[in-house]
Amino acid sequence: MSAANKTAAGRPPGTPPIVLLRGICKYFPGVVANQSIDLEVLSGEIHALLGENGAGKSTLMNILTGIYQPDAGEIIVDGYAKAFASPVEAIAAGIGMVHQHFKLVMPFTVAENILLANRSSAYRSGIREIRAAIKKQSDELGFALDPDRRVHTLSVAQQQQVEIVKVLVGGAKILILDEPTAVLTDAEAEQLLATVQRLARAGTTVVLITHKLNEVKRYADSVTIMRRGKTVATVDPSTTTAAELTQLTVGETQTLPARAQGEATGTRLNVGAQFFNVLNHPNFAQPISDISSPLFGLIDGTVSTPTSIFGNGLGGDASPRIIQLKGTFQF
Repeated sequence: MSAANKTAAGRPPGTPPIVLLRGICKYFPGVVANQSIDLEVLSGEIHALLGENGAGKSTLMNILTGIYQPDAGEIIVDGYAKAFASPVEAIAAGIGMVHQHFKLVMPFTVAENILLANRSSAYRSGIREIRAAIKKQSDELGFALDPDRRVHTLSVAQQQQVEIVKVLVGGAKILILDEPTAVLTDAEAEQLLATVQRLARAGTTVVLITHKLNEVKRYADSVTIMRRGKTVATVDPSTTTAAELTQLTVGETQTLPARAQGEATGTRLNVGAQFFNVLNHPNFAQPISDISSPLFGLIDGTVSTPTSIFGNGLGGDASPRIIQLKGTFQF
């Protein structure tokens, strides 16, 4: 069954999409971010946007949520033409986005962060209302969020849950998730996507920005592939192979030349760290690691990629910290 004939939440064929983008264009100096983009998203489905980094996925959703304004094209939401000047207008229309880099005030509590995005005229009355709304929404999603806990004490996965609850408490019926599993462990990612799937089956429309084929195959009802700022195709992931999705994502593929086989001649690089300390963080007044063995090594004829979750020390943590490092580099 093709994606064109597939419906979500049991809606009959011919039901108009809840989101319809026509001919969307967005240009930055020297860059064509989006070129004549067409996109249809059905109510109650998980619609994946699949593409490599720089394909224009996030830019397109930033246009839908009012962060950017399109240079050309039309936005239709639930049958009505829209022109969002800001995210405030988008959330008022029921569209909310959880960005890859969270937009939270770390010293504030969960409730205070969510209140900031859903302001009440009376702070005290508002905070009571927000606490109740957080508990209700968290219970429905299976999250265990304490409204009075400060955000900087939460794990990355819990901070993401705060972002999701914040958007849903604000009344979003269309939830956009930008690379939501990029900062999660495999177990956390599976738990999150299962929750998102339940949300969609309950009627929330989800747009899932991703570059991970396994997420598309397992959780998406339909997928639009983007490449170099353009839409390539919209297909049914259940009837499209991973190889076909890959070819749509990257274009024509080439067979890589075989590497000459040979024995590894030994370790070329060892990186070891016996001690490091975060100097200016109150929670880390003492050394937080004491590693006597090498962190990783490079062997002749191999490619080795250190991998970690965001904030685990291999790059990507934008927190203002000063690191004192002692260790060894052996060649």
